[in-house]
Amino acid sequence: MRRAILLPTMVSALAMVTACSGGGGGVASTPAAPQPAPEASPSPTPVPSATPTPTPGIVAKPTTPQINPNLLTPTKAESFDNYASGFAGTFYPDARACGCLAAARDLTIRFDPANGGYTVSDGTNTETFLPGDVDSTQSNAVLRVYRHASATSDYTLTLSLPGTSGALSYSYVGAGFWQRADIATTGESAFRFNAFTYGVETPDAAQPRIGNGAYAVDLVGSMGFGMLESLVGSGTLQIDFASGKIVTSGEVRQVSTASGATTGSSAFVGLAQLGASNNVFAGIFAFSGGELAGALDGRFYGPAAQEVGAAWSASNADGRAAAGVLIGRQSGAQTGNASLASLTASQIFTGEAATLTARYVDASGELAAPSAAAQPVTVSYDAASGNYLVISGARTGIFPANPVAGSPDQLTLDALNGMRYVRAGRWTTTTAANGITTSVTDAFAFGMMTPAGSVPRTGSASYAVRLAGSLADASKPGPLAVTGSGTLTANFASGAITTSGSASAAFTNAANATSTTNGSFTGSATLSSNANSFAGNLSLALFGGYNGALTGHFYGPAADEVGAAAALTDASGEAAAVSLVGGKGSSTLAAGRVLAAPDVSGDAASGYSVTGLPGMSETLVLLTAADREAITSDVGFDVYRKTLAAGTVQARIYDAGKGPLALSYASFAELATLASDATAGSDPQRWYLPFGQRTTADQMPRTGTASYAGQVFGTGTVGAASYTLGGTSSFAVDFARASASGRLAITGIGAAGTRDFGSLGFTGAGISANGFTGALSGSGGSGTLTGWFFGPQAQEIGARFDTVQTFSNGDKAVLNGATLAKKAP
Repeated sequence: MRRAILLPTMVSALAMVTACSGGGGGVASTPAAPQPAPEASPSPTPVPSATPTPTPGIVAKPTTPQINPNLLTPTKAESFDNYASGFAGTFYPDARACGCLAAARDLTIRFDPANGGYTVSDGTNTETFLPGDVDSTQSNAVLRVYRHASATSDYTLTLSLPGTSGALSYSYVGAGFWQRADIATTGESAFRFNAFTYGVETPDAAQPRIGNGAYAVDLVGSMGFGMLESLVGSGTLQIDFASGKIVTSGEVRQVSTASGATTGSSAFVGLAQLGASNNVFAGIFAFSGGELAGALDGRFYGPAAQEVGAAWSASNADGRAAAGVLIGRQSGAQTGNASLASLTASQIFTGEAATLTARYVDASGELAAPSAAAQPVTVSYDAASGNYLVISGARTGIFPANPVAGSPDQLTLDALNGMRYVRAGRWTTTTAANGITTSVTDAFAFGMMTPAGSVPRTGSASYAVRLAGSLADASKPGPLAVTGSGTLTANFASGAITTSGSASAAFTNAANATSTTNGSFTGSATLSSNANSFAGNLSLALFGGYNGALTGHFYGPAADEVGAAAALTDASGEAAAVSLVGGKGSSTLAAGRVLAAPDVSGDAASGYSVTGLPGMSETLVLLTAADREAITSDVGFDVYRKTLAAGTVQARIYDAGKGPLALSYASFAELATLASDATAGSDPQRWYLPFGQRTTADQMPRTGTASYAGQVFGTGTVGAASYTLGGTSSFAVDFARASASGRLAITGIGAAGTRDFGSLGFTGAGISANGFTGALSGSGGSGTLTGWFFGPQAQEIGARFDTVQTFSNGDKAVLNGATLAKKAP
């Protein structure tokens, strides 16, 4: 009989998770990687190549009223909302295939305090387990096992016990496993397995809709084929609450229920979508190795989504079936990332990819059946492990922070080169079989996309862009590396986008000799009138010429950078895949200034760090007390000046303690640079940069409203006349709706006298993470304001603005500056 094997399946699996201190804290305790993965990071753990991109239908299950506030001390009768999966089949003494089928289940679980029992039902069977049914030999401090056994049957219910720390011990979500084995006299066992998560779910209205979340999760399940095996593992689940995109991944072990020995290991990965108005997510789930794939369904638990629970099921064509659960808790405060330059928190990024597939006959080098395809890409960074997860169309791979040499896969992330919000990457897989070498290259761009409402709709901008990718041409016995550089110009008013530049394709042969072919690229696209996306065509003048569709997005708070990808083919069917990324250049005309801004941090005591200065070879400029100019500093501002080989850097930094508006958390710097080779009389390049103690995403209020009042600072020009700007600012913020509105009343003082530039305002700007961007309008002008919250409770606001006004006499005013504001009592 298989009775001895069937009974302890989930008990032994759960025991292994608790003994290994799994996801409930294990992942979070791994030291965080302070920087992105190295430029070349080979050796991913790929998941099945057939993994599809999920298009789940988010269907909200009926939600029952909350009865008990948590699972720690349930005192009232309650039927818990849950998600369940399972499989059923017959196991034989000779270990033939069980014929198991896996699927999601409709399960009910009810707690009755009158008798302390749990009743479970899957529509086919209903069973009540009472305290007297507890099997003390298998139960422990974190698991409770109920058992009904006879000569011909063995039924168990295993429940994780609630707790506030440790693996499988959670306050709001629990895991359960209901197993039923009916044993025939001939030895076979009809087995039915249900795995479920249940508990106190997050109310729909309380579900976070901004920021990011990272959860350390435990995976527990069972797999049936000829024998029954346990699946145990741990990993992470990440969510972008604003978009609802969810990515989960980790490692799993396959354990024999007969011997307890590990029989294999693989990776798991899931991709899901959270409902736009409910606390329900659904998507796909898959394992590597056995190439099982299926579904993932779950929700968040606790009053503020502190925990997560989901049920998964998976199967494959050879008859294997598996089911189980993922449960976990938030792995520490989620501070978010200000840019790609220093990733300190887990985060999901999206973008565009193009995939080149090329096959070469080893004996002759002949190119066979090349192809190119375009699709979205998802890149998930796990700060706990330093891993990158890349999902590009049907391909999914996990790339560790410390790669193992010799892998057929390699991930290359290009250097940012001063960019902060978009990055180019390539994932190349090379395999050989039956005299054919196959090369697959994904060229992609990913990062922090500009919110649709923050894409400029006036002015224009020029971006310095870089081209990178791979090309297959019959003249070479392998793929060629494509590189290039040029410009991309966007007319935000008309939506017209053009790009052009030089390009080259290089091939390195077996003798390590490289040959290069030079050419160019040109393209055009149209920006959507209501979304952050553009589409058009790209032509690559290399060899016979390649053409194809170009798709992309703008990145950064205010379209500071751009990223795109293109899948290309030529007249002979040869193919190429390229990405295009870049940042704004000096010809940017949107509101009259360059918006791709450097970063400032620090204080007067320790010095101020300036990074991302364009045109400067120094990656970091440190301004200390030795650089302070006492003669030009005054009560409200400290002025610092440093001369470098490439030019002069000057920073006029607001003194938040002594300035006209007393602040505790926010300040700003008026930063200017002038190149050493600039012609006499040239104006410096200038930025207004709010900085300080920014409110982190997890500190942002989720309820209530607040008003802020502040002051305006900046510079402006009207023709040849220059003005120092002043004035007032006001903001109204609805934290529950994640929206902000505001108004600037701007005045100017100059040699020509004083001038009232009127009032410009914005409404309905969405709050993303800890900031917002609004389109300013009024007083005959328009522009953009980008702001951030500062302080542990969003007590202050710092923002930068750029506007252009046209007066009735035809004069134009270009106004740039910053505003600081504090919350009204």
